[in-house]
Amino acid sequence: MKSFILSVFLLLVSGCSGGGGTSNTTPQTAATNVGMFVDGPVHGLEYSSKSHSGSTDSSGFFYFTSGEEVTFKIGSITLGKRSITTANSLITPLDLVTGGTVDD
Repeated sequence: MKSFILSVFLLLVSGCSGGGGTSNTTPQTAATNVGMFVDGPVHGLEYSSKSHSGSTDSSGFFYFTSGEEVTFKIGSITLGKRSITTANSLITPLDLVTGGTVDD
């Protein structure tokens, strides 16, 4: 199951770089990435960062810009915050606990 989730996740976050013939003078902005909050998956978990906010979808997916801190909440209760990159975008509840381990 974990390998399936990881495969789906990698497909979603991988980009394509094709060559286009036109030039674009619009300034580039930071890329939006997709992360995943799992302990099930977790549906409806609120998240927010400098660039994105919303609720996780039925698969636990959320949007983020690499390097930004993302806050996860249920209603007015903050579960935790984490700086997220494309390398650590699979988030579990333990990731939000300082020093948390699977033995806790």
